[in-house]
Amino acid sequence: MMWEDIVGNLIADFLFVVIAIGIGWVIFIFTKRTRLLKFFGIGDNRRLVIYLSDLRLKSGDTFGIDDKRRSYTGSAVAFGEMQSANRFRDLLNYFLPSLSETPGFLSKLLISDVQTQMLRSPSSEEKIEQSASFITLGSPAYNNASGFVEERLHSRARFVSGTTRLPFPDEPVKSVGVLNTDDARSSSPTGSIVQEETKFTSAGSVAEVANIPSSHLPSGNKVSEHPFRSMKPVTPLESPTSITVEGIPPLTESTYGFVERLVDHEHKRSVFYVAGISELATVGAANFLISEWEKLQRKHGNDKNFLVMLRFESTDSRRWTVVFEK
Repeated sequence: MMWEDIVGNLIADFLFVVIAIGIGWVIFIFTKRTRLLKFFGIGDNRRLVIYLSDLRLKSGDTFGIDDKRRSYTGSAVAFGEMQSANRFRDLLNYFLPSLSETPGFLSKLLISDVQTQMLRSPSSEEKIEQSASFITLGSPAYNNASGFVEERLHSRARFVSGTTRLPFPDEPVKSVGVLNTDDARSSSPTGSIVQEETKFTSAGSVAEVANIPSSHLPSGNKVSEHPFRSMKPVTPLESPTSITVEGIPPLTESTYGFVERLVDHEHKRSVFYVAGISELATVGAANFLISEWEKLQRKHGNDKNFLVMLRFESTDSRRWTVVFEK
């Protein structure tokens, strides 16, 4: 009888410990989830929108897996961005994110009280979500939501897209011949660009439009009446796309990306701007936010803006270095 009492007590103690651990584990998970939702600004509406870059393709722009040009036409999204959006969804929906890829019953342990929408770039500002937090991936060149964040929410990180420009006075140039008025209307790249740079003036010079003093130009390039008839055009130059932040030199390497949170107090939500100069950097920045959100929350809480600039390995978006954090 004594042995039976001992065994019974041991079993009871064991069950008590298991139940206590189970309750503590559940409390921990739900507490962590509450912090997660607060960090991403997910309130009573339980919604998060993720905007993806919209790649608009014309016939002949695409290549098949055989490296031959194909005739696909339509909209597409970057594969890496879609993968990142799925990881955000899993982070918010799964009871334990690490179980999301586990086969069988455990992969179906869901908390589905958050609706995560993955949408292509809105076609206009009016169609951007106004009542829920959102994450925008990629630069304004492909995503209007990113442009909204830069212009309306005044993000500190901004893209300056690569544009065709006239060379500066001390840069070497290549003459491509005399351009007359008719040539300026032609479809040639040089003619079109020069016409675009000079169409705002009728009596000035290309140098004046480009803010280059005419005294810096060789003689013969000054314009009196008709700039197209007397000026020899030069080959335009391409400026690289860069990320600019006040007080920091422009970042032009394709391995740079960033994560920025802007708290929109007016609409009681958080907006996350996640982007890089290349797809690798955009995906890397998204991975950083997904894996490091707890550290970011400890540093910045749930209601403060922050910006983290990152640099990634050229072939691995999962390996990053924090360049600076504001």
